[in-house]
Amino acid sequence: MTEMEIQAILKQQREYFAAGHTLSAAARIAALKKLKASLQSHEADLARALKQDLGKSATESYMCETGLTMSEASWMIRHLRRLMRDRTVPTPLAQFAARSFRSPTPYGNVLIMSPWNYPVLLTLALAPVHRLARDGEGRG
Repeated sequence: MTEMEIQAILKQQREYFAAGHTLSAAARIAALKKLKASLQSHEADLARALKQDLGKSATESYMCETGLTMSEASWMIRHLRRLMRDRTVPTPLAQFAARSFRSPTPYGNVLIMSPWNYPVLLTLALAPVHRLARDGEGRG
């Protein structure tokens, strides 16, 4: 992939985000369902790749990679609306008359970097996708 192709893809992603398509819970749930369906339809391909690259058996591939990722996606689909709600947080004394809250809101594009030993699970499930689906932040 050339730098020009990467720039074109990034531009398309930024335009899609700027249009507000990723803000609603329905859009995020649809994306998670699409991810889960894609994992299911490519499960055999992923198992073959994990066997070839890392020597993982089909059972280990499912139990430690695709199965856990699909399970995490299912959990996120069920709980996403609750996780997207505003949360009240303590107000500093200097602003005693105010109400403080944290509002999970996406900021834009995110680069996900993952270790090699659990490429599916650590790239798609445990941290990044949850945070991205919940509040649009891939960090912390």
